[in-house]
Amino acid sequence: MNKMITLLSLGFMTISFPVLASGHFQVNEQLSTVNFASIKKQYVVEPAVMSGISGKIDDEGGLELIIPLNMLDTGVSIRNERLRAMFFDEEKFPSVKVTASVPEQLMGNEDLAMQKMLPATVELYGQSKELIFTVNIVKSGSHLMVSTAKPTVISGFDFGIPKESLSSVSNTVGDIALSPSVPVNFSLVLEKR
Repeated sequence: MNKMITLLSLGFMTISFPVLASGHFQVNEQLSTVNFASIKKQYVVEPAVMSGISGKIDDEGGLELIIPLNMLDTGVSIRNERLRAMFFDEEKFPSVKVTASVPEQLMGNEDLAMQKMLPATVELYGQSKELIFTVNIVKSGSHLMVSTAKPTVISGFDFGIPKESLSSVSNTVGDIALSPSVPVNFSLVLEKR
């Protein structure tokens, strides 16, 4: 009987070990950011940072991020308000959601560094679109860092943001031409829980 219990216990541990070993990773909200740069008059670049990102990688390797639009910071409060209200319609769509499956190697216990093409589903303005991000991934002990290796250009129009929304923002600054596309980068720090 004891042998049978021991064998069953060993069998259970063998089956469970990958899940127990992996745990899940939680986003560190203080250290994680998404940034982009809007372009006006074809030459003027205005950077913006989005912080307060929450999310995790679950035990099966599913990544989920929530990026709150109320944490958008361009360095100019009136610009923040206009982008949130007029362009993103923050009241109706308060956040951007990102989901992806992370590389299987991350779910083990080994430290690693790699560059990967990471397909992700981005939900913005109530619409979802699959984008591919080139990311650098560094895992060391209980920490995981994921950052873009190059910017990904994203157009609000691809997510159904109306041209009139961009025109409304443009009208507030003297009808200056604004680009609907922005280069997006991110830096995520996650900690094992």
